[in-house]
Amino acid sequence: MKTTILALATLAATLPVAPAQPGAGAPFGTRDPITCASTKEPAKGAPSPDQAARYFRCGPSGEHIFVNQLYLMENVKVEIGKSRPFQGGGLSGGTDINMHDVDVSQPVYPIRGSYQQYQCSNPKTSIYKPGQNCTMSNIPKSSGVCYKTLLSKTGSWSLK
Repeated sequence: MKTTILALATLAATLPVAPAQPGAGAPFGTRDPITCASTKEPAKGAPSPDQAARYFRCGPSGEHIFVNQLYLMENVKVEIGKSRPFQGGGLSGGTDINMHDVDVSQPVYPIRGSYQQYQCSNPKTSIYKPGQNCTMSNIPKSSGVCYKTLLSKTGSWSLK
């Protein structure tokens, strides 16, 4: 199986996703998706595993509503590897594809981890009853990268 983080990032990058809003989980009988007040920390060096896990959960690949389905994550564990330079495309290829907002002057951090993903249907618009409207998938091995973006002078962290 190709890595789930990369697959989710690719899907999320190509399709419209509703951002988390207060009360968004209520129609599904769940908690709301988490949000990140800021994704700019740390200014230098790698994010901590806890920061990377939070950024993954609140990013476009993480907790969101898409096509009347709510996606939530639990037990997210992330390990961060040693930094490396950005490996862009060009004629020779490169491993860092589909990172259109990456700050190529900043290091890229390989990540790996695991999580549980819940996919919930709205009981009012589906055949599923409240309490039976969510399915859980265990994602025991996943990998991707964590990198700084060009969104501002200090950049934001993003995961793919």
